[in-house]
Amino acid sequence: MAGFAALPCAAQSQVQARSYSTSPTFNTVNPDQAVDESSATAATLQPALVGGAALRVNFPAAIQPGQQAMLLVKPATGLLDASVLGRMVIRTYASTSKTPTTALQEVSLTDNSIAVSLLPGTDASNKVTFTAAQPFDQLELRVGGLLNVSSNVDVYAVYGTVSPLPVQLTTFQAQPTAAGVTLKWETASEHNADFFEVQRADSPTAGYSSLGQVKCAGTSAQARSYQFVDAHAMGLRYYRLRQVDATGTETFSPVVAADAGLLAGLTVFPTLATSVLNVAGRTGTHFAVFDQQGQQVQVADISGSQRQQLDVSSLPGGMYFLRDAATGQSARFIKSSGR
Repeated sequence: MAGFAALPCAAQSQVQARSYSTSPTFNTVNPDQAVDESSATAATLQPALVGGAALRVNFPAAIQPGQQAMLLVKPATGLLDASVLGRMVIRTYASTSKTPTTALQEVSLTDNSIAVSLLPGTDASNKVTFTAAQPFDQLELRVGGLLNVSSNVDVYAVYGTVSPLPVQLTTFQAQPTAAGVTLKWETASEHNADFFEVQRADSPTAGYSSLGQVKCAGTSAQARSYQFVDAHAMGLRYYRLRQVDATGTETFSPVVAADAGLLAGLTVFPTLATSVLNVAGRTGTHFAVFDQQGQQVQVADISGSQRQQLDVSSLPGGMYFLRDAATGQSARFIKSSGR
């Protein structure tokens, strides 16, 4: 079983970028120091004359339209004058977008929408404030080179303001079961929430496809539990939740994984069968069906789907046992006398 759990907590109004993307970050020294716990250490963008330099950071939560991102920066000259601002550009991206490499917004720091202020102190840095026009969870700062001018720029930290999420997700788990992969999640609270969309992928970075939707409670201050079964899972698969609120705003859960091949032993359902019996277990399991007298009446193998449908319509009514030929494990079912 795989999943995540988070302790319920009050929604924060400010969040710091906690990681950076190795690509397209380039010509940047110590990029990790722009996303560490300290605003006394800095990443240094050292733009080449051709190509410049870039640093892209990742937020743990999306910055929504109208909310702000703040960069604590300091150029080598010490001043963010027009010559420096004119070579700096902010770009935003959404990692969950169908085109994650396409910039959602691009603004030069000379734009009137950018606010620049000098923080107090003898060796002060500058606070650059940027307002989001579209939801983003990645922000990129690019600096162009300039001949005969020291154009290095230090980035100490990147922050964003966030509003309380429509849904506060506390747990999300995936577990292989006889019926498939069972997904369970819980929320601590909901506000104007509409629905969850369950998505699956073959790898953590592959394209996700929709499996179905589960309706949210809407608005609730109480803990809520949800469940969804992926009855067609095969092998190792990755899952996430896309939560959509009443306004159409979407947020995504962390990714969890489950291997449908790791079912807990040999299981059958329904246990009262009339014509078709479903048998679940590890791929390649060879099993036999025995009646109450111990006589073997059928044999079969579990295919690559980890489930096998067995036609039992011709068996007389009564109790039967399935036995795993390799482990000796058994499961029983009752064949209804009705045809």
